[in-house]
Amino acid sequence: GAEIIATTFAFGGIFGCTMYGTADALDMETGQTYTEYVLRCQWGESFPSMKPWIVARRYREFCALDSSLKYAFPDLAEYLPGLPRKHIFGTLSSDTVNVRQRQLEDYLTRLMTDEKLAVTMKSAQIDEFLMISQRIKLIQETGQSVPNMQDDTDIISIPPGKIIQLLSAADAQEAFEANNYSERPLTSAELALLEADVLTLSNLTENLDPKVPISRGTKKLASLCQKEWPKLKATGCVDGHNSSLVPRALQLDEDLTRIASTLSTIATLKCIGCT
Repeated sequence: GAEIIATTFAFGGIFGCTMYGTADALDMETGQTYTEYVLRCQWGESFPSMKPWIVARRYREFCALDSSLKYAFPDLAEYLPGLPRKHIFGTLSSDTVNVRQRQLEDYLTRLMTDEKLAVTMKSAQIDEFLMISQRIKLIQETGQSVPNMQDDTDIISIPPGKIIQLLSAADAQEAFEANNYSERPLTSAELALLEADVLTLSNLTENLDPKVPISRGTKKLASLCQKEWPKLKATGCVDGHNSSLVPRALQLDEDLTRIASTLSTIATLKCIGCT
């Protein structure tokens, strides 16, 4: 996992953030692929209690953040770090994306470490951009967070002759139907949090080795996604309470189905290897 490169005292505790990587996403309106810059945030009342989560933002969202900070803090506008330059035409090359990623990381690091800009890190603009209050509330109320991806000592072993299904699309559909299709849909904020968790789970499962025990962190995150899956299916219904969330919900449902298939295959291979 990525190391936290900058921390600050904010939002009633210790907050840290670093650039985690990039991911390709599809614009539902244009059908074009774009790059999301994935940020790994952490918060806790102390360093040992810090819990992480993932946020993905487009370059233009960084630009919007920068503009809103300059508007909210006009006296600090000249001190704000510069953003990567815009590219008007064409698809960005991988080299350009990598350079932009480093520059965006530098931008956030400056906000967190420059004493002149300390007030910006405690602002509503940064709070919304990094979903800090939303995630802190979830952490405090339920203790839920993205599991520690660096903890490889606490593992789940697959017993010989038994397949452990960590994720199941069929179980999610059955739970949804068991409530007569009346499962409460996710709110926009809840959907955003689940999107972050699914992205993290996808990263964790992408390079799993069937010969290596599955970490407890991966299992916990899969269990959390399974629990929220029936609500996700309710959110994806066209006649749901918020039709604007339907495309995102359907995409996330597909992502979870793909991850479930991967985990099922790995579990099967583990089972075969134990017999």
